[in-house]
Amino acid sequence: MKTKQTAPLDPALFAGYTPDGDTVVRALDEYGLLFPLLQAGMVNGYFADKHSARAMVLDWQPTSRTLRLSIQYESQMAGCACDDDPTPQQPSPEFLTCTLAFDSDGWLTRAELED
Repeated sequence: MKTKQTAPLDPALFAGYTPDGDTVVRALDEYGLLFPLLQAGMVNGYFADKHSARAMVLDWQPTSRTLRLSIQYESQMAGCACDDDPTPQQPSPEFLTCTLAFDSDGWLTRAELED
């Protein structure tokens, strides 16, 4: 996954409690990590819809700041069906499971997608 994180994640995310999926999605989006992650895990479409992303925290290790997530989202095909067909393409469902690790300052150090 190639990305440039814009700022470290808020230390409150690493406060010891298990963060909820919506909080994680908002944080990843705010700091420029969500869209590249969704694009990397996409199988069916060409363009990930980050606004459709819903996550579930599968595991949270506060001491190592390692987060394992299941993310469901939608993707779109590029272009249209054909020239004279105004029917919009239906979004394709996508699903990924990943592990993210952060340093003590909140910078991403590792991102792994599972098969």
